[in-house]
Amino acid sequence: MKTDEERFRDDYVYDRDDDEDDANPKATIRLRQRKFNAASSGFASTVWDSAIVLAKYLEKRNRASGAGARWRDAVELGAGCGLCACVLAKRCENLVTGTIYATDVAENMDLLTENVKACSSRIAPLAYDWRDAPPKSIDASRVDLILGTDLVYYDDAMPALVKTLKSFESEALVVYFAFGRNRQALPRFLECFDAEARDAFEEPRFLESHELDALYQCTDVSVMELKRK
Repeated sequence: MKTDEERFRDDYVYDRDDDEDDANPKATIRLRQRKFNAASSGFASTVWDSAIVLAKYLEKRNRASGAGARWRDAVELGAGCGLCACVLAKRCENLVTGTIYATDVAENMDLLTENVKACSSRIAPLAYDWRDAPPKSIDASRVDLILGTDLVYYDDAMPALVKTLKSFESEALVVYFAFGRNRQALPRFLECFDAEARDAFEEPRFLESHELDALYQCTDVSVMELKRK
């Protein structure tokens, strides 16, 4: 229900949580947005609800984890404006020790690169087509966390998405996908997952409402968790 100015022309500002200590506020994250155009692929030029829900879930995990990071490198697939990668880098100091890779197709990289470079030197923006092997600069054996938001909207891309997940072979790998109403390819994803990845991953699990941030959740956004066996 936002205006065009809020969705495409104004910067998106991701600020501190309402319950944080005023004496120790977290860093504000500011992301550029822009109108869709013929050169862009999909809807990667604005921040969607699913990215906010997943980002706030990561912050909740970070607060609960205490000192000591749990994962080495992380990859955000189809990162769009880069919100989740930026939140991992600047607001989740207990979760990831190494590099955070923000990836998308080449057509979307100019906006993504601008946003993540302004946010943190820990984030490496990379063009990544799921039909290809992971970029050589990513050590797939070190990637313990994969994130993605609103990726399951195009049936033909689902076999490549499942292939991509299987190419990351860390025994500690955890995947979180969030998606809103535009999830028409979810049945196709699950079909491909059952056929190609069931031997490598546990049963997909949808997070319960109480696991998400108490405020930043909505009935039309789901978060799915996948874990390596």
